[in-house]
Amino acid sequence: MPIRPTPFIVYCPRCRWQKRVAPRSDVMLPGDMPERCPKCDSNALEHQQASGLLGRLLGR
Repeated sequence: MPIRPTPFIVYCPRCRWQKRVAPRSDVMLPGDMPERCPKCDSNALEHQQASGLLGRLLGR
């Protein structure tokens, strides 16, 4: 049985761009998560678990 992942935030440490990702299933399709920052074109994106109120809101 698939388990829905916890919502997370993808962010760029260079320009502080961020995107909230709340997967609907355990399968991530191409395009669901950016590989490069759309603002500064950096490929050094990092991930952070969405916690607290943001995590609960995105989890719905």
